[in-house]
Amino acid sequence: MRSLVGVLCLALFSTLVEAEPADTPISTIHRFIDASSRGDDIAVEALQAPDVSIIDEVPPHAWRGPGAYRAWAADAHRQDVAEDVHDGVLSLGRVVREESDGKTAYVVVHALYRYKAHGVRTDEPAEMVFALQRGQDGWKITAWCFTGTVPHPSAAKYAPR
Repeated sequence: MRSLVGVLCLALFSTLVEAEPADTPISTIHRFIDASSRGDDIAVEALQAPDVSIIDEVPPHAWRGPGAYRAWAADAHRQDVAEDVHDGVLSLGRVVREESDGKTAYVVVHALYRYKAHGVRTDEPAEMVFALQRGQDGWKITAWCFTGTVPHPSAAKYAPR
């Protein structure tokens, strides 16, 4: 009986998750984060405009144009190795602001970057800002920015706001 209840709960949850429209600014952002977490550079690049702009705390802090995401990822990896950072997970929280005129969108979302640094579980609460443009093949990210706070040792059960 418990397994039947579990299956029904899973089916209900799956239906609720699938209810989110597939082509909205926020669904594009979630697909972008999911693809990035999987290390799927092809999917990540397909969700970004060719002239994407990226701003992050990782030097050199700004990347633009074709190959920007892969250059950012290489620079982020280099910094992670230098600072003994690993097991990083980025979680999105609630949307702070979402503006759209149907052709362009601006989205600010709370985020939490959790990782281990020198063996210590670390939290970096942040906000991410995205600019998107709608084209014939759907929403594309034209710019994104990670605005993290000063990292600190993790508190138990901390989640993005």
